[in-house]
Amino acid sequence: MAMSGSGGISNAGILASGAGRDRPSRSRRVGAHGMSFVGLMLSLAAVGVLLGAAVVVSDTLRIGTADRDTRVTLRRLHDALAAYSAGQGQPPPEPTEAALRALLGDEAAGPMVLELSMTVNESGTVMIRDGYGRAVHYTDEVPAGDFVSAGPDGVLGDADSSDAAIRQAAADDVYGSDVENSG
Repeated sequence: MAMSGSGGISNAGILASGAGRDRPSRSRRVGAHGMSFVGLMLSLAAVGVLLGAAVVVSDTLRIGTADRDTRVTLRRLHDALAAYSAGQGQPPPEPTEAALRALLGDEAAGPMVLELSMTVNESGTVMIRDGYGRAVHYTDEVPAGDFVSAGPDGVLGDADSSDAAIRQAAADDVYGSDVENSG
């Protein structure tokens, strides 16, 4: 061992002999009790991926619920329309508000429509909304008349239009006559 001039052991001798190593080095303490920067970044990335997946699942469930609610509403309106047409011998007149008021005033169709959630705006217009929160529309362009939802995109389309955008918008429109009987 190296000796200092005063007869003691020098610092170099202590380090060489291993004395004083009863505590772990600073880098070992951090690694043993904390996270490295890379570990922290990997953990944050994993949390980000999980949150992203949760958002996708939530949106899928929300859209599925809106679609299901729309289909139930349209099916009930279609059934009320069939009851009205059977009793009156013809479908109700357009526009949508006139058709809804006619259905509400009909003995057979009225109770079916009353089961649905209706709103009346400030001007007194009666509306029924689809699962997306948009007004359902009535058309008498089809032989027996029908109610239609603009679907997720919120735009009513026309499959026979010469405008490609209007034809594309028709792709997600849902008609009451297209919806399977709910039982």
